[in-house]
Amino acid sequence: MTPSPGRHSSSARTAMRSGPAAWPTARRCEVREAPLVAFTLAGQAAAGAYAIVAGLQLMAGAPVGLVDLRTLAVLLLLMVVGMAASLFHLGAPQRAYRALLGLRTSWLSREVLAAALFAGCLGVQAGAAWLWGARHIPAGLALLTALAGLALIYCMARAYMLRTMQAWDTPAVLLSFVATSLVLGSLLALVLGPGVGPRGGALLWLLALAAAADAALGLWRLRPARPGKYGSLRAPARPHAALAALHVGLLFLGISWAWWALVAARSFLPALALVVAAEVAGRAQFYRV
Repeated sequence: MTPSPGRHSSSARTAMRSGPAAWPTARRCEVREAPLVAFTLAGQAAAGAYAIVAGLQLMAGAPVGLVDLRTLAVLLLLMVVGMAASLFHLGAPQRAYRALLGLRTSWLSREVLAAALFAGCLGVQAGAAWLWGARHIPAGLALLTALAGLALIYCMARAYMLRTMQAWDTPAVLLSFVATSLVLGSLLALVLGPGVGPRGGALLWLLALAAAADAALGLWRLRPARPGKYGSLRAPARPHAALAALHVGLLFLGISWAWWALVAARSFLPALALVVAAEVAGRAQFYRV
């Protein structure tokens, strides 16, 4: 979810009604970023992990949709926790259903729908796997789940690509979210285990490449801001070099641990913890524009 208009200061709301000429450049809008960090990272991790695990199973010759119950339960839990956290961003959580009223024009509404659809598909798959076994999950349901996860990542990025937010009005937002999905999804796949097998090395290369792209995009956000074509509701903030350095450093440590864990046959959990911490720092930097 993106920062809602209700979170802007009164001067910002007046500026939005008055047009670009009146948009302030000296103040920053207030954003409750912690719930958004939790929601976006949980959603991207779950969507990326499902796509990777399902793809690995398919490459191994297993039936489409053969994702084990433990994996489905973990991903469903991630989605539930992320969606619950996003409610704390709202001024009136009891009216959260109204976010679905703008499907024709609002990427935020589409993001909410995609998240609900993805979580629902995960829940149905988990129930089917528990009752009848993973091999009895219909291929169509597995495909719908994967598409819903990909749609969630896309809608999430588009919801942030606002013309009134200079730092976010760029395709780099989508690239960053995809990279984060691959980083967290790859490590989750390695931690959850089934279906990885001898492809662990290839998965680590995917993880390393995605992490390199993620780190590069984080450093790119430190570039000096330029006057926006459409104006900006936020003044360009001072570069958050400390968060960027923490993001890159923890990513490097996490990837290094993952390679060592593969060679030494150790747990990938410490690598996952390091990378999650890195992505939290990177996402915090993302919101402080």
